[in-house]
Amino acid sequence: MRWLPPKQDGPGPQPEIAVCPEAHLGMSYSLRRGLSAARAGGAGAVLVVLGDQPFVDAPLLTRLIERYRLAPGLDYVACGNGGAAMPPALMAHTMFAAMDKLEGDKGARGLFADPHYKGDIIEVPDRAVFLDADTEEDMREIRLHWVQLHEQA
Repeated sequence: MRWLPPKQDGPGPQPEIAVCPEAHLGMSYSLRRGLSAARAGGAGAVLVVLGDQPFVDAPLLTRLIERYRLAPGLDYVACGNGGAAMPPALMAHTMFAAMDKLEGDKGARGLFADPHYKGDIIEVPDRAVFLDADTEEDMREIRLHWVQLHEQA
């Protein structure tokens, strides 16, 4: 965790690091640990962002937050490509109890299909946003896309 910036002096929200010693047991453990920290801070919603998606950027996360603010009755706002909801996603407090019940390596994707929850999907045409570094093949694809982006710049 040495690579993270130190806490800043002054007003405004301070980042909190929620370490999950059980992360190796599956995604649900990380989600529940982060959710616990968010609840302790009084959060009314959380952003679920995978740490191995290098092409997710701040403007995309801002779009999720803005969409939720415009429709506060939503339970979630997720990114999508072809209509399927996937992370990154903003999940309202109305989904916290269901997130607490996730087990093993299951993330929140199954909750998006639950008819009890009302959500919205922001279509993201660039599928590179959804690339995640799970395998060596994934890393090759990420590197290739990274090179292509920097050649265009």
